[in-house]
Amino acid sequence: MGNYTEETTALLPHCEARITKLIQPANGSSQPWLCLLDDGEPWLVKFAGSGPGREALLAEHIANSLGQLWKLPVPESKLVRLDSSVPRAGTDEFWDVMAASMGLNLAIRYIPNTINIIPDITLPPSTLELILSFDLLLANWDRTTLSQNLLRDQTGILWWIDHGSCRFLHHLKNRHPFILPSTHFLFECQNIMRPHPLPMLDESSIHALILGAPKLWLEAIDCYDQAGLANDLIEYLQHAISSIITSRPSEK
Repeated sequence: MGNYTEETTALLPHCEARITKLIQPANGSSQPWLCLLDDGEPWLVKFAGSGPGREALLAEHIANSLGQLWKLPVPESKLVRLDSSVPRAGTDEFWDVMAASMGLNLAIRYIPNTINIIPDITLPPSTLELILSFDLLLANWDRTTLSQNLLRDQTGILWWIDHGSCRFLHHLKNRHPFILPSTHFLFECQNIMRPHPLPMLDESSIHALILGAPKLWLEAIDCYDQAGLANDLIEYLQHAISSIITSRPSEK
C-alpha cells in the first residue's frame, strides 16, 4: 500500500485516494472544494487546514459512516491525500489552507444538480422522525431553520449533509440531555414527534471505523487510544438509542 506517515494507521482501505486537481470552490464556511481524485471522479473535499480543523473532519467522517451503516441518505465519505503535486488554484489565502492540509483530508461523495430544501417545505413525517433520531443521537445542532443542510437531487432523494458540527464526540463520557436546541428546525416538534428507532450497530463495524481514522484527527480531540474511543462510542450509542426512544412520546 505504500509508505504512509504517522498520520495514518495500519487499517487504511480508503487512503489510496489522492487529489489530482482542484476544480472549483464550493459553498460552505469550511472552504470546501470540488476536487478530482485519482479514481477519475469529482468529490467534495473538506480540508484539515481550514477553520474547523481535524476535529470537524473526524466528527463528519464518523457521522457519515454511521449514517451509511444505518442505510440513511447520508453521502459516503472517505479519506483522501493532498500532496505538493496538486496544481495550485485559488487565492493566496486558500493556498495557505492547502499548505496546512498536506496529508489526509475528508472527501465526500459529490451529488450533482441538487436543490436546497427550504424551511417552509413540509417533509413526510417518517423522514422527519429519522432526521430527529439521527440529529439527537449525534448532537447535530447545525440543521437550523435558516439552513437545514438537506439537498434534493434530480431523482428525488433527500440527502442529509454537513455533519462536521456534530457534538457527540464531546459527550462520550459526559452524558448530555437529548434535546434539540432552539435553533434546530425541529425544535418545536421534538416533544410531539416520535423518533424513528435506529438499531444498535455491529460493534466490529464501529471498531473498524475508529481504527481506520487518522491518528492526527483523533489527537485533535485528545484521543490516543483508538480501541478505547471505539468502546466509548459503542457505549454512548447504546445509551443514546435507549434514552431517546424511552424519553419520547409513545404511540397512542
